Amino acid sequence: MFFSSATSAQTTIPQGTDIGTYLNSGTNWSATNYNFSIGAAATWRNVIYFNSAAHSTLTLDGGGNTVTRAGNNVIIYNGSSVNNNSVTLSNLTFSQTANSGSAIFYNSGGSITSNVLLNNVTFDGLAGAFGNVFYMNGTTGSTIMNVTAGVGANGVVFSNSTSSGDGAGVISMYAGNMTFNGDLTFNSNRTDNYGGAISMYQSPGVMTFNGTTAPRHSTITSQRITSAAPSTSGAAPPR
Repeated sequence: MFFSSATSAQTTIPQGTDIGTYLNSGTNWSATNYNFSIGAAATWRNVIYFNSAAHSTLTLDGGGNTVTRAGNNVIIYNGSSVNNNSVTLSNLTFSQTANSGSAIFYNSGGSITSNVLLNNVTFDGLAGAFGNVFYMNGTTGSTIMNVTAGVGANGVVFSNSTSSGDGAGVISMYAGNMTFNGDLTFNSNRTDNYGGAISMYQSPGVMTFNGTTAPRHSTITSQRITSAAPSTSGAAPPR
């Protein structure tokens, strides 16, 4: 494992069981049981929420397997979410088999800070309408998401994802604060309308990158993106 601070004993989700369904069943996921793994390829169809003390921290080690997004969102954040919630995903690839309506991490706002830790994770071949991986439409200054990736081989790759709507292939943001730390690679992501990898629609939104950010064959449409460390990112105006 990388930067997970989980002290819960690790539970292996049974093979053939949808990840979201398992987590939402009974007390499978709780304040004292939040560290999980999978031993084979799995689906994630049913959405989860960080909306209680029992559901505020989650760790999942994919063991090098593929997780197929079988629905729309995987995690939804909103005004009922627990502040300073945390999810750690390690050693897995997210894929999908059919178009999705929105993002894996879907944040509709609220006065919350959410923490996403990604170690050796690839998001590949996702297809939808609005930001296949991250979507945020919150309030700048109070809706905060911190995304921390590993470095080098433990970084994060966003590749070959497409959007059929106004959202970008990877990240779509209206308002709020998103900070990305660590090593990120954007490779061959596109959209039919604005941006390619990243789209920001309103100037109050703030997106900051700390670390190495490498866009390859991906474009970025932005109102306001800052880089606090050397980066290879660029920006393209709206079409």
